[in-house]
Amino acid sequence: RGVIFDFNGTMVFDEKFHMAAWKKFLSDKLGVEITDEEYQNNFHAIPAGDVIKKYFDYAVSKCNKRYHIE
Repeated sequence: RGVIFDFNGTMVFDEKFHMAAWKKFLSDKLGVEITDEEYQNNFHAIPAGDVIKKYFDYAVSKCNKRYHIE
């Protein structure tokens, strides 16, 4: 027996928190402001490590289910 939970979009709608976190990071750390539409087109539903690798040119590796910037 087992139970599988899929919280994102099923039980909890947390996308607004992800968007706010990315927008704050981009603004505070890089001085970049993005619109909600830019977020949806470039960040939504993409793993954080993939976003960092693609847009920030960092080498990212998966280790123990967490992303680490090398």
